Amino acid sequence: MARRRQAGSLLPARVLREETGAIVVSCPACDETIVVPQVMPGAAMPASNAREWLLPHIARLLKDKLVSKLLSHRSHLLDTQEKAAADVAELEERLAKLHAPLQDRLRAYEQRIYELEKELAQKGEENRELIKAKIQLTKEHLEAAKDWVEMN
Repeated sequence: MARRRQAGSLLPARVLREETGAIVVSCPACDETIVVPQVMPGAAMPASNAREWLLPHIARLLKDKLVSKLLSHRSHLLDTQEKAAADVAELEERLAKLHAPLQDRLRAYEQRIYELEKELAQKGEENRELIKAKIQLTKEHLEAAKDWVEMN
């Protein structure tokens, strides 16, 4: 699909005469052949006049062929765009499904961090009280030791 197709020959159409007097126009650019019957019986039209007479018809044929290809490409591009839009919508839906549990998980983590900080503050206060109690106990032991030394 990525390769470009070889363009057809861009040579002008070939105009031939048959024995019956009909004119045959072969257009290599669009792979079409047009047979034009003899205009007046018995009268032969020169090839140059036939070319001039057939040129608008060939141009219309080429234009019609080009327009049909453009319409075909347009419809293909529209189909591709619709498919891409559907894919994007599906991806957004999947992302939303993944996003909701992550948000819940983040909220749970934040709540747990808050609870742990609160618990740490309480532990710090309890630890201060324990340290104060140990200091008080050590002071009491020190006083008792001083009293014992003074008695002895």
